[in-house]
Amino acid sequence: MRSIIWLVDASFPVRQPGYCAAMRERFGDAAIRVTENHAKFVLVGNEQWTVTLRTSMNLNENRRLESWEVSDDRELYHYLREVVDGIFATEASEQWGRSRSQNRDAFDAETAANSPRRTRLRYIK
Repeated sequence: MRSIIWLVDASFPVRQPGYCAAMRERFGDAAIRVTENHAKFVLVGNEQWTVTLRTSMNLNENRRLESWEVSDDRELYHYLREVVDGIFATEASEQWGRSRSQNRDAFDAETAANSPRRTRLRYIK
């Protein structure tokens, strides 16, 4: 593995301040973005292959039936990568001083009806 980035929900720094601080220390702010997010996926790829892992599981202890799916699907991988790259185009320093409502407003502005990113967020396989 050559690099890793994290896309976490805007509530994460408040709900899990210890985990959030550990992630920031270990990976650095440049590797983490905070946004309105409930999606759970991992993208693993290189020049030869693209793998997407999607799951319903949250990162907590819950005793429920959950699902996960591993896909070797270039279209899905590149769609999700484009969404992540768009979010990572913002400066890391912009996110840490924002309140939850400011993060929500920033997300809403990014996904406004006239935004080019809006169509990417409507992906249907």
